[in-house]
Amino acid sequence: MTTKPNVWLHSTIINKLFWTILHLQHKIHVIATDGNDVEKESAQSIIISSGERFDILVEANGDPRKNYFIRAETIEVKTRKNVRYIL
Repeated sequence: MTTKPNVWLHSTIINKLFWTILHLQHKIHVIATDGNDVEKESAQSIIISSGERFDILVEANGDPRKNYFIRAETIEVKTRKNVRYIL
């Protein structure tokens, strides 16, 4: 995804894995969960259960020439895996 600096991007994250922690390289605001609006909450990581959805605002304030990622990590000890998604 290519974007201009200093803008907020809206994204919906749907978890199809097990219990997962998402680590982001940008400041985010959670604005809804499972389709229900919530009071805006700032975060850099969120924990998502299987099938859960989060609507987030991502502050794109980094160098636009670089790649940034969302790293997903399962909490399950036996199946612990890391996955990276490039923004």
